[in-house]
Amino acid sequence: MELIQKHFVHGDNTELVLGQLNTKIKKEPKGMDKNDHRHLRHNRSRHEAFPIGQYIQTPPLLFTRDCHPLWVGDILRGSPVFLIAGGPSFASVDKTPLRKPGVMTMTINNSIKSFRSNMWILVDDPTHFLKSAWLDPTIMKFAPLDHTEKFIFDSEKWEEMDIHVGDCPNVLFYRRNEHFRAKQFLHESTVNWGCHKDHGGGRSVMFAAIRILFYLGVRDIFLLGVDLKMDEKNKYHFDQERSKGSINGNTKTYGLIQERFEQLKPYFAKHNMNIYNCNPKSELKTFPFIDVEEAVRYSTSRMPEDIENERSEGLYDRQALLKDSKKQEDKAIETYKKAQDALVKYEKENIGKDLSDDDKLKKLQEDTTKKSQIMDQKKRNYAHVKRFGQVLPE
Repeated sequence: MELIQKHFVHGDNTELVLGQLNTKIKKEPKGMDKNDHRHLRHNRSRHEAFPIGQYIQTPPLLFTRDCHPLWVGDILRGSPVFLIAGGPSFASVDKTPLRKPGVMTMTINNSIKSFRSNMWILVDDPTHFLKSAWLDPTIMKFAPLDHTEKFIFDSEKWEEMDIHVGDCPNVLFYRRNEHFRAKQFLHESTVNWGCHKDHGGGRSVMFAAIRILFYLGVRDIFLLGVDLKMDEKNKYHFDQERSKGSINGNTKTYGLIQERFEQLKPYFAKHNMNIYNCNPKSELKTFPFIDVEEAVRYSTSRMPEDIENERSEGLYDRQALLKDSKKQEDKAIETYKKAQDALVKYEKENIGKDLSDDDKLKKLQEDTTKKSQIMDQKKRNYAHVKRFGQVLPE
């Protein structure tokens, strides 16, 4: 055992690695989903993950249906995202600003029923969710890797379907773990979504969403529908009943979610991960409040104010036009200098002479003035082309 311990030491992960070794030798761990166990990669169990960054090549986080690694890290770098959960407060939010170009959104579970987002994430059984979301190719979907061969449900005809999750368009798969560790949450080999009951319980797809958004390069997240409270009258912003037992279970989970966000807060700050809550009445007080309209203004601050009338004319030949106008300016400057030099030379050659009625001098002066005017016009034209992409009228 000492030899094994020495061989497998990686930082402070000795106990973790030894536990995984025992798991592999003995049997499938208690409480582990068999499908997840079948889809294991890197000798790691579903409950555990290891911190990355201490290896030459970090393990992949997202996969295709056939378990081919997908590298899409930082594809949303610099883009804020609105993360929409299921709390009933979202029902009263004006959805129109969220549909503006430049606003990136991700919904959780069946929150997509109330708002059609750019991205969608889930953890639970795929039959719990809308057929239209699964089959919409315009929505980027994130689902657990063990869901690839599970079937989706026809929520329109209310019957089983013969379509696998892996058959659906635009789905990226992730491996999940169920042992929350705040210190390595943002940099670990799999996606954490809380804790299995063997580790204290309390799981939420919101954790998985934040982890994946961080991986995608997002550093500003605006929370909507994150109320963290549920009762018999207020459940979700979409149609879904809940039993008294489910309400009590969710309420307990909400408390654990708040505790874990408090644990994560310093690590979010360390990595410039800014999270804001757009619901002033939310029970989640870890993150500062921001008004939805202000968050939208921030998200679209780099976008044109009037996209419908955004100019396309001139973009294809902008560089050619700029080059040509610069060439004309340079030629006009050169021509003016030659005219000026000719005038100066003539005046020097005739110093001491009365040139008041000299026709050649007058001609040279007129030519220099004309060339100066042309040069000024070409300079203004070049500046106008550079600024507006259009030639000044003659």
